[in-house]
Amino acid sequence: MKFFAAPLISVVMPSYNHERYINDAINSVTSQGIRNIELIIIDDFSSDGSQRIIQEWVAKDCRIKAIFHCENEGISRTTNDGIKAAQGKYVVLTASDDMFKQGAFEKIIELLESSEKLGAALLDGECIDHRNRNTGVLFSEMHGKPSTLQGSFLKDLVSGNFVCTGVVRRNIIEKHQIFFNEKMKYLNDWLFWVDLSSVCDFIFVTEPLYYYRIHGTNTSLKFRHNMRTDDELRAIDIILRKYGEILDNESKFKLLYEKGHSYLALRNYGLAREYFYQCLQLSSESLNDVKTSMYILSTYFPRLFEYFADLRSRLKNWRMRRRNF
Repeated sequence: MKFFAAPLISVVMPSYNHERYINDAINSVTSQGIRNIELIIIDDFSSDGSQRIIQEWVAKDCRIKAIFHCENEGISRTTNDGIKAAQGKYVVLTASDDMFKQGAFEKIIELLESSEKLGAALLDGECIDHRNRNTGVLFSEMHGKPSTLQGSFLKDLVSGNFVCTGVVRRNIIEKHQIFFNEKMKYLNDWLFWVDLSSVCDFIFVTEPLYYYRIHGTNTSLKFRHNMRTDDELRAIDIILRKYGEILDNESKFKLLYEKGHSYLALRNYGLAREYFYQCLQLSSESLNDVKTSMYILSTYFPRLFEYFADLRSRLKNWRMRRRNF
């Protein structure tokens, strides 16, 4: 097998109860053409056979390092432990149920090495099911993509989380001390990439170099499609507090719009109405005005809103089941 000389890459792989998938995840990293890598697996107190499988890999491949938590710490602490242990020039984030395509690392590093201005690369991915079967859908088709392929992604990222996974220069993380927010259970990855996008340029790799697995225990997928929690409201507040002064009205509108929707989902119609009214003050498009006004109206007639919300939820679940089978 031919190996390519390259800067050291640190692959950070949080692990939790993915006994069924972790062998494929690890193999997709260790079989890459770039030899000069380290794989840091942080197991967050798995209760299945994940730890045994990780230990077997550590014993046969010196490039693999393992950290085992003595209790469940959550995804933010788990990921941060891996980032802080990384020694490579580049930090690659992945999950213990996903995989990289062969040749992915060579292409990513070639892009980032081509310009010192590029601080991070975001990857698109092909969605696969629990049996490694391709669903025929790209991650970007489900969650969107940036409006530009290279440059500042801040405006795009504050409008929504479209990150499948990514690679970032470690010196940027260390210089700006950007890590996952350990006070939040969900959306910590979104805030991480938003913070990075505020300090460096990104590139979006349109060629799908990643396999994103869709299965019944995807925490992020459940959140994206089925849940609105206090973490969503907190994440939006954090973004507005940090970047409100540099965001344009369109970006602020989208954040406040999401906040209004969150309060609708929480059945807090008074606060939902308040944020939708703030949206109207920022809006410059008649279509946005009409949609926002309709949501304001729904706060006065909550039973009608609940009926349509339930109908929309059923439709989303049906679409997801069709994609999974």
